[in-house]
Amino acid sequence: MRQVSVGEAKNKLPYFLHLAEKGEQIQITRHGKMVALLNGVEQNEILSKKKRFLDSVQSWRERNAEWLLSDSEAAGIFERNRQIENDVRHAEDFGL
Repeated sequence: MRQVSVGEAKNKLPYFLHLAEKGEQIQITRHGKMVALLNGVEQNEILSKKKRFLDSVQSWRERNAEWLLSDSEAAGIFERNRQIENDVRHAEDFGL
């Protein structure tokens, strides 16, 4: 991702638009802090689709929270599974 000042973006806007069309993201900064992000149309559509997808997943999780596993419950299941795998005996354990 390229970072440019507001002044540089103003002076070279056609160049930065060309880069954005090619898929590069341009951060525009003022006094070292990002104030804008320049994306091409395709990149913006991709980001919009990702955001809509993540929003729908979050919404689904909120609607179904009562039967979803918590992080600690899931970790417990994986730990028990790992212990079971360690307890499994294989033919080579018996010299077969």
